[in-house]
Amino acid sequence: MQDLQKWVNLGFLFTSIILWMVLRQLSMTVFQLTEWRPDVEWLLAPADWIGVLGGVIAFFVLRMTPKSNEFTKEAFTELAKVTWPPRRETVLSAVVVAAMLGVASLILFAFDSLWGTLMGMFFK
Repeated sequence: MQDLQKWVNLGFLFTSIILWMVLRQLSMTVFQLTEWRPDVEWLLAPADWIGVLGGVIAFFVLRMTPKSNEFTKEAFTELAKVTWPPRRETVLSAVVVAAMLGVASLILFAFDSLWGTLMGMFFK
């Protein structure tokens, strides 16, 4: 159970890092749109502070909320029950998908070229 809590904390950490990046980018965009510039030189830009603060708050809120802890533990427990396909099967499936994507792309390219040629003949 203690090992599972490490994975839960790691998931919360990744969630906080993503939130930090989103908040930082969002606040940078707002600052650029409003053309706000700080009057003093900061150690970190205000957008960075907003992002870091939001990420830290999110981590501790997720970590201290029993419902989020329990939900994430249950999700990891269910993921442990999943039977993943063998590597060979996964690679073969990926090759089949890539081949079908290539065939579909060629067909769409042919139709697009034909349509463009026909439209060029009619509307010159």
